Amino acid sequence: MIAIHGRGAFRSFRETIARFGLEQKWYDYRWDALTEQAIDWLRFYDIPYDESKE
Repeated sequence: MIAIHGRGAFRSFRETIARFGLEQKWYDYRWDALTEQAIDWLRFYDIPYDESKE
């Protein structure tokens, strides 16, 4: 896929998701994925966190 290849790949990706009207879905997905990774990391190290702020 040309949208995510080579130099300037992320810029091209952003332009492509904008063209298809998918920006909010992408940022929601990204937030959910990063949140899940952070929670997994906290659990691995047995660090408490406030679940009410998820």
